[in-house]
Amino acid sequence: MRTLAVILLMLGQVCAQDKPTRAACRVDLRVWTAAIRSADTNPACNDSTVACPFSGELKYWTAHQLMIVPRAAMACTRVDKHHRHVYEWAALRMEHFAVQRVGGFWLLNLPTFQEFLDWEQEQRGAVPTPVSDELDTVARNRAK
Repeated sequence: MRTLAVILLMLGQVCAQDKPTRAACRVDLRVWTAAIRSADTNPACNDSTVACPFSGELKYWTAHQLMIVPRAAMACTRVDKHHRHVYEWAALRMEHFAVQRVGGFWLLNLPTFQEFLDWEQEQRGAVPTPVSDELDTVARNRAK
């Protein structure tokens, strides 16, 4: 019964989404293709290292944002049939990058979702500078 409720809730969310416009889809497609090409042409992706899904413009994307693209791109295939194959390509590539990120995380055997979020931020270079209660080195040396 619980599974049925979850499925109905998910179907309700999908049906409640607004249908994208052709113009909005094409703007999104330009953003997606630019991010994909910046990663594909980056040397980190030549040998499929863990750094690949964090290279180029993808370093500014979270895994959640990467996973939104396939569904949005597939919705765009129904609106902009002329570019259907490009939307399908974008969906596949973004899904691939998201899977590479999760796979790289699993290789580290980090057990919690929060650890994944922290690891992802670190890989994206988005880790805030740790706040230290101590004085900086110069000030500490002067105090002695």
